[in-house]
Amino acid sequence: MAGISSSRGLWLRLVVGFIIGVGSIVLALRAVNFEDVTTTLRATNPALTLAALGSLLLTTYAKAARWTAFAGLSQGASWLLVPGLVIGQLFNTLIPARVGDLARVVVGSEATGLGKAFLLGTIVLEKLVDGLCVLLVAALVLPFLQLPDWLLTSGLDVALSVLVLGGGITGMLLIGDRLLALAAPPLGRIPGRWGERLTRALADALRGLGGLRTWPQRGWVAWWSLVTWTSMIATNLLVFEAVGLEAGLSAAVLVLIAVTLGGSVPSIPGRVGVFHSLVVAPLLLTGADPARAVSVAVVLHLLVVSTQVVLGVFFIWRESVDPRRLAELK
Repeated sequence: MAGISSSRGLWLRLVVGFIIGVGSIVLALRAVNFEDVTTTLRATNPALTLAALGSLLLTTYAKAARWTAFAGLSQGASWLLVPGLVIGQLFNTLIPARVGDLARVVVGSEATGLGKAFLLGTIVLEKLVDGLCVLLVAALVLPFLQLPDWLLTSGLDVALSVLVLGGGITGMLLIGDRLLALAAPPLGRIPGRWGERLTRALADALRGLGGLRTWPQRGWVAWWSLVTWTSMIATNLLVFEAVGLEAGLSAAVLVLIAVTLGGSVPSIPGRVGVFHSLVVAPLLLTGADPARAVSVAVVLHLLVVSTQVVLGVFFIWRESVDPRRLAELK
């Protein structure tokens, strides 16, 4: 019954995602001259597009390096976590069920020897830090931009989520020993070795949540968060220049915030339509030409998705990842 319910939920999400995707495409292309879009895309600067690709690859490495810091590994181990990160991104893009986080855990565990529950705890902590980064960047640009109501509402939702998640993590770390002491007796009654495994997994997850206990870890996480967000903004600016869109730093930041906050919106595999709408809508608010705004969305989406697909497939082949194993861990 659980499998049937999960399958129905996935199909429902796909249907909803398809409807939202089609609606987003219609909204994004409304009142757009397709000849102007075609002309703009043909005139896209290849050198600047390659530079944007390089910035995108830097973002990927920076995220892996930051995950390394969360896990308490030396910075030289960052390359070990790149495959898991990229495979996770690919799965999250193509499968609308957050399977990518499971892929990250499995591949990362095999590459480093760290426990899966521990790595899952670091991913939860990573999401908290990303939420804080979104709020910080939004606060910096808010005085210079008039954000639309839907974006402000999404920002408030993120702020609430960060508050709840941060409070939950802090509470669990403060009472971690007590929580383990309370959980150990009932878990110990589970037949076989499952009780022992669950107790160890709980302890590992709590240890993963405490990935910012030392100042060196905090410093590396702060540094790589800065590199990550700077390179993502730079990618947007380079794509703007590549298609000839005269938009500045504030527009690049606004697009990044919109795409980040819109990541939870149901969508079809590849986020076709939803991604484009999240790029076009904020650009139109800044007075951008519709045809060039759509061109930015097309080029940016192509760069992001093609990078994830090419690198993801390569690392799946290199790491011999069997997708069926993820279903077993679900």
